[in-house]
Amino acid sequence: MLQLAIAGSIDEIDAAGWDACAGGDALVSHAFFRALERSGAVGPGRRIQPQYVQVRDAQGALLAGAPAMLRAGTLAEYGPEHRWLKAGIAEGCFAWPKFQVGLPLYAVRGPKLLVRPGAPRETLRVLLIQGLKRLAVQRYGRPGMNLMHIDAELAAQLGGDGWLLSHELHAFWRNPGCADFAAWLGTLPHRKRYTIRRERRLFAELGLDIRLIPGDRISQRLLDAYYAGHQRVCLRFGNRPWLPPETLRCLVEEMPQAVRLLAAFDGGRYIAGAFWIVAGDALVLRTWSAFDERPGLCFELNCHRPIEFALENGLKYVDAGLTAAYKPQRGYADEAVASAHWFADPQLRRLAERELAALAAPPA
Repeated sequence: MLQLAIAGSIDEIDAAGWDACAGGDALVSHAFFRALERSGAVGPGRRIQPQYVQVRDAQGALLAGAPAMLRAGTLAEYGPEHRWLKAGIAEGCFAWPKFQVGLPLYAVRGPKLLVRPGAPRETLRVLLIQGLKRLAVQRYGRPGMNLMHIDAELAAQLGGDGWLLSHELHAFWRNPGCADFAAWLGTLPHRKRYTIRRERRLFAELGLDIRLIPGDRISQRLLDAYYAGHQRVCLRFGNRPWLPPETLRCLVEEMPQAVRLLAAFDGGRYIAGAFWIVAGDALVLRTWSAFDERPGLCFELNCHRPIEFALENGLKYVDAGLTAAYKPQRGYADEAVASAHWFADPQLRRLAERELAALAAPPA
């Protein structure tokens, strides 16, 4: 007999059992969630309260899991959901917190309904979804729930089951199987080839020392410098960091094999860097740090070096986060990343349908 269980902390779940369901993906691993909890990014007193949902067999063995959460108090979300949440607050059919499944603070497409290899995948995914719906309404009193940043297969399945789908554009690089960066450049149109070669040549003339540092060799001093530069980037755009400084340290400690820090030094002084996570067959980029603006520095560290790394290590793709105008010019392609929304409250669903229709309508 299968049973549904809920844990408010990842430490309540055995790491081996959870990781067996995670299938080697660092971004849904026990260590990843433990780093977020240890650092205070999620948990008691925070706007994100984990609610790890599990399906266990009669002997208590973990067969499937979902990183669910209650998230409160912010409309600063990716995608269009903030539009109907704002309308729902105004019309009295939505109040915080919301209930969703996804990666806390990381808008990354990937597996969210985790099933142990060899277990009946579709049956367990259906049980997880049914259990999540019941929890949303009966336990938490929520008007619906979300599955955030899911793959196209699950999105199509849920859309067919009546869930609403929303999308946001992320930039990806897909590995075509080239031997190296030079061979990959040869596959690009002339204009892009010329731009990238010229950019890299001018960047090389700066004479900066670029180091790719594995997790077990990243010092606290370097992390402090990185975070200070990250704060500066955020302030430049009128934002603030979305991760506490302790989170990067805890990620390094909990999952050093999955972490890389690409850092640029000028005469031994740290000036810029990018914090990478290797998740299965993907390289995931999300944070950028820079004290100085140098010609081509952002493009080299955030576009060219990730592609080189992926080619050298046989990774299938680079997930470069939300799209920006400069990414497609340097070999990345925009892809629509889906989230699925289920509603128990018909009024909130009508608001969501209205807002999604308004987004899809051509400009007047």
